[in-house]
Amino acid sequence: MKTQQSEILNALIKGKKLTALDCFELTGSLRMSAKAFDIERDYNIALEKKTLKGKTRYGTPFTCTQYSMSKKDAEKVKEILKNRYK
Repeated sequence: MKTQQSEILNALIKGKKLTALDCFELTGSLRMSAKAFDIERDYNIALEKKTLKGKTRYGTPFTCTQYSMSKKDAEKVKEILKNRYK
């Protein structure tokens, strides 16, 4: 069954870097930080987090967090998923 978490997890395993906006485009939810927390807890991994800073088209500053998964953790999660669905 497809869930928001599984969509985000698959994207991270494939090496994508996700922000809240990417999460919204992928799942319809802006709660990327909550999904990232759940993935870290459920699979006992630490996602890589990078703070992005910039300016909006109106010139006001913004910050957001970009999440990614290391190749080592991606392999670990793939193995967990493979064993879970045998």
